[in-house]
Amino acid sequence: TARHPVFQDWKKKAAAGNEFAKERVTNYQTRPEFEFYDLETDPFELDNLADSDDHQADRERLHQQLTAWMKQQGDLGNATERNAHNRQGRNR
Repeated sequence: TARHPVFQDWKKKAAAGNEFAKERVTNYQTRPEFEFYDLETDPFELDNLADSDDHQADRERLHQQLTAWMKQQGDLGNATERNAHNRQGRNR
């Protein structure tokens, strides 16, 4: 998470001008709507293939499966995430 000591180290490196660290921090803090990685060739998930024409059919198929699963689970996406703290027992 953003409070994890390792992430804080990355933020310090980014603030000091390390371009790789700056890119990693930015990518972590501003996630794209869709992410699609080839974990065999890119195990650190640095090259998002979601917008690649070569992967559009897979992306659409997976998006449809995810949408169906979310509907089955009653998951409303961001709204569910923003409200998660109310279901974790900390606010009782």
